[in-house]
Amino acid sequence: MPQSHLKVLVVDDDDGLREVVTTIMELLSIPYEAVENGVEALEKIQSGDFRLVLTDIMMPNMTGTQLLEKCLALGIMTPFVFMTGLNDQKLVIKAVRMGAVDFLEKPFSGQDLEEVLTRTLAISDLWNEVFGSAAVREVKTLEEMRHKMKRMMLIRSLGSKALADVKMSG
Repeated sequence: MPQSHLKVLVVDDDDGLREVVTTIMELLSIPYEAVENGVEALEKIQSGDFRLVLTDIMMPNMTGTQLLEKCLALGIMTPFVFMTGLNDQKLVIKAVRMGAVDFLEKPFSGQDLEEVLTRTLAISDLWNEVFGSAAVREVKTLEEMRHKMKRMMLIRSLGSKALADVKMSG
């Protein structure tokens, strides 16, 4: 079931880039909230449900990877997409291994952003189905558990594809 009522959280310390990203999201009719750093993002994430977090990696006070680490430590399973201007393949691979579902290399085009959002929001819908509030309840049948495991494997394979894309582009 699509989670289109949930927002995407945009996190970037660059005001101009944050404005460009949110303008594109408005044109795509994707609801969002935007903040300028990881500290603000963590507060927002803890106080509400988000469909996806689209974050810069390098920011003052808290990097995007630190934000993901803190979310995971708190049991928050929101999918992350990283944006980076760094040409650091090791950092991107680390982010994907930590659980990022995709990444955008800066500078990116509006079309690049639209493609990543389309792909990752589909992943997010599956992710929320598996890890969302409905998934917290006790699994009642073996068949239900098999179904959830198949969904988790699909999510993992989509994340692995993103990692393979990183390795091929490097």
